[in-house]
Amino acid sequence: AAGQWLAHFHEFSINAEPSAVTRGLFDGVETEAIALGRRGRRIAHIVWHLAQSDVFEGSLLQRTAGLHCDFKPANLIATPSGIFAIDFQSSKPAGVYFDLAHFLNAATIDAAKTWRLALNLRMPSLGRAFVSGYASAIGPIDPLVLAMYRVYDLSRYMLQHGGTNSARIMGTIKWWVWERLLEARFREFQSLRRERADLR
Repeated sequence: AAGQWLAHFHEFSINAEPSAVTRGLFDGVETEAIALGRRGRRIAHIVWHLAQSDVFEGSLLQRTAGLHCDFKPANLIATPSGIFAIDFQSSKPAGVYFDLAHFLNAATIDAAKTWRLALNLRMPSLGRAFVSGYASAIGPIDPLVLAMYRVYDLSRYMLQHGGTNSARIMGTIKWWVWERLLEARFREFQSLRRERADLR
């Protein structure tokens, strides 16, 4: 239901013609990571390698629309008549994959903070259901572009909350756990990139 709601939200302003996904998405991220010091080293390393990827020499495309910009489980309200989202006053036009990646990462982060094993084990299937719901309403989703945006979104989250005064935001999870999650997202991207290259 959440995926379908987001698809309908995007449909109000979505551009019919897709645009190219470029390295410009990562402009400034590596610099911010380096400025963070020791905590930012792993982020800088991963973002640098992703930005150098040969996928940008191909034809990665995305459609743009007015984004929610903070689409996550905490901003959804379930009612008898369906799902509703709140807190989209920061809406702006950009690639639709940003909202998709942000929701998936936020759901994973929320689950990790609860330390509920059953919920964490269900996250992959819940994520697939969300993406499937979105795609059923608006069209196919490129898993490689989505994987790239998940790395980008998580790196931005870590940079935003990686300071010494961010314990409340980051929860009780140690910083190395966030780094491992970012590495896992990057491995997913690399795996999909290799699969795409094998098909050429």
